[in-house]
Amino acid sequence: DALAAFDFAIISDDTFTGAYIERAKLLFQIGRINEAIENYELTLGFSDPSAFLYHSIGQCHLALGNHQLAINHFKKALDLEPNYEKSWLALIDFYTEKGDLEKGQYYTKHALLALRDSVALWSKSGFLYSTMTRYQEACHAFEQAVGLGNKEWTVWKTWIDNLLQLQEWDKALNVCYLAKEYYPEETSLDLRMSGCYLRLGKTDESAYFLSTVKNSASLPSSIVAIFPELAAQIRA
Repeated sequence: DALAAFDFAIISDDTFTGAYIERAKLLFQIGRINEAIENYELTLGFSDPSAFLYHSIGQCHLALGNHQLAINHFKKALDLEPNYEKSWLALIDFYTEKGDLEKGQYYTKHALLALRDSVALWSKSGFLYSTMTRYQEACHAFEQAVGLGNKEWTVWKTWIDNLLQLQEWDKALNVCYLAKEYYPEETSLDLRMSGCYLRLGKTDESAYFLSTVKNSASLPSSIVAIFPELAAQIRA
């Protein structure tokens, strides 16, 4: 019924761009991808090009497995609008999913030149750097993401774990306390805090936080690797 309504609108006015766009969106949703591309391209024929249109065509080609065509259209979108976040994210995700982390980070860095306040881009940058074991850069990216409003647990946890890899015990503790404001019941924070206090020679504080995780069913392997003595105490 929706398609029929859009068809009627187009018959009434064959330059009605909104009808073509909405029809293309619907065709994409129901898996008629090539027809969706045709509708987007028809729109390009009688209206000014836009980042939205090029990005939408790129998404269609990506769904069809036409990777180079998809990339070309995402880049066309960014040529028109360098701050079009969706196309930056699409490029970053494409290369990240292919395992080309360097290329993913390349596009992340360029994206952040245009979108310095993007929570999504800073977060992606942090996770990419973390995967690449570039811990210092990851910490900077996560700090920016949190400062801009990202309070997701995975961001806090990965930021803290990167600080642990750098052996920055004081900074890791500070971030743990900040994270506790949002995740007060997260016992894995207590484990990390116990380890940090132990490394700082503050055994009483370490013992206090360790007592809260004595009954934990499992311990993160990454934390066990850094603080093996804590794991031994918990199992004792």
